[in-house]
Amino acid sequence: MCNSEKRDDIITLRAVAILLVVFGHSIIIYSDAWNLYSTTVQAPLFNVLKNAVNIVQMPLFFSISGFCLWFTLLKRPRLSWFIRNKVRRILIPFLVVGVFWLLPIRMFVGYSAYQNRNLMTVIGWDILLGHDNGHLWFLPTLFLMLIFTCMVWTVCERCWGRREIFVSAITVFMFVSLFAPVPNVPYLGTFIEYYKWFGLGVLIHVAESVIRRVYATPMKYVICFFLIINLIAMASGWNFVPCVGVLIGFLTVVSAYAVCPSKTTATLSIISRDSMGIYLFHSPLIYISFAFWPNIPSVIMVLINFVGFGLFALLLTELVRRAGLCWVIGE
Repeated sequence: MCNSEKRDDIITLRAVAILLVVFGHSIIIYSDAWNLYSTTVQAPLFNVLKNAVNIVQMPLFFSISGFCLWFTLLKRPRLSWFIRNKVRRILIPFLVVGVFWLLPIRMFVGYSAYQNRNLMTVIGWDILLGHDNGHLWFLPTLFLMLIFTCMVWTVCERCWGRREIFVSAITVFMFVSLFAPVPNVPYLGTFIEYYKWFGLGVLIHVAESVIRRVYATPMKYVICFFLIINLIAMASGWNFVPCVGVLIGFLTVVSAYAVCPSKTTATLSIISRDSMGIYLFHSPLIYISFAFWPNIPSVIMVLINFVGFGLFALLLTELVRRAGLCWVIGE
């Protein structure tokens, strides 16, 4: 068992992160920024909630991966082993779920972008190369981040043998990610766009003791009040200068680690353990409700997507594991 799985706070954060992702996917049809499926139902509250989820979900998700990577790096893994391990844990599930789960469901519901096109073109261009593979873009992007960061660690260890050099390099790459133009290239674009959050997770782990000392003072109430006000404003549609928005995002993620309780629950432990499978299996299911019942009451839609399909994804993950097919979910 890896160290991250012994940390109750990280277990809780991972569970919260996947619940945010599932909830965000469940209400996305009511978002003004999404147009794959339309509905006649007006749900402004869910539109605001979706905006709020968008601010937090992927930064938190990527930061947890960066935070947990530090446990592995401290063991000084060989780069060749590390790459093989991540191919098995990330790219194989990406391939299997993309071809044998996402694609069949989209074809079943008559997904317009896949209609009247050669099947191999859809698999190669849309799913594998990432031009239209829904939620699966996250996995190759994460793979690139992990391999890149481990390569930086390996170079810094061999050339200087000092962690400070590695931390400085990650900080530099975070700033490059923050200000560099994002190319319209699948995976490379999302790598550049989101690396700042992955790197932030690494830095939070390195500076964890300092962060906890700051949040042990009354300053934490000032920070949390500031964040709540600004997150409400951002979710309501206020436009911030980009650097201010990123600063608020950084503080939100750091605060999540600092205030997360050190104890977890049995339910959150199960959700955290099954988070990869839930991520893989849940999102394609929402195309069923969006395609066949787009105009049902919004509360019913959310219950179907979040509760119904969420539980189904969790149970399917458990069945896959007990069937000895753990490689499907990266285990």
